Amino acid sequence: MIQVPIAVLVDGIAIEPDCGTIRWREEAFGGFEELRMMDGTAYVQEHWRRFRFSVSGAGQLEPALLQVDGSQPVDLWGIKLRAMVGTALQYQLPPAAKRRPDVEPWAIAQVGSRWIDTDVVMTDDLATLSPIAGAARYRVCWLPRFSVVMPGGVVAELDESTGRYDWAFEARER
Repeated sequence: MIQVPIAVLVDGIAIEPDCGTIRWREEAFGGFEELRMMDGTAYVQEHWRRFRFSVSGAGQLEPALLQVDGSQPVDLWGIKLRAMVGTALQYQLPPAAKRRPDVEPWAIAQVGSRWIDTDVVMTDDLATLSPIAGAARYRVCWLPRFSVVMPGGVVAELDESTGRYDWAFEARER
């Protein structure tokens, strides 16, 4: 498992630890509609779906992202892990372009009530896990990478009495 803090990166610029603990929120948006039939049965009609992100923090510094042109495609490296779980030893992960290249996928195995690290070998986008005796299931994890727009940029507020910045930005997947 990852034991060290991982920074959010926006177009290659790390949000420094002095910017505060990151709060990361994401939700799906757009391109889908719930339709109800006369009997109340629900159907979802989907054309496309993307994610919207709200990233914020409070710390001694505000993120140095003024030079990022959010109206153009921006490379956003996330900190909220993605995972697949099952009993298999192989998992097809998203393409490498949608995973952070600085953090290799990792895996854990559930043995009883404990989760134990297990090795992962990547062949292209296929993750092959090392078997663990007595494992009931496996969980393979990775950190995502997104192409986004963030036309609003960073919104920051300084509290002069404490010297702390509250800051936030929103981004939408392209």
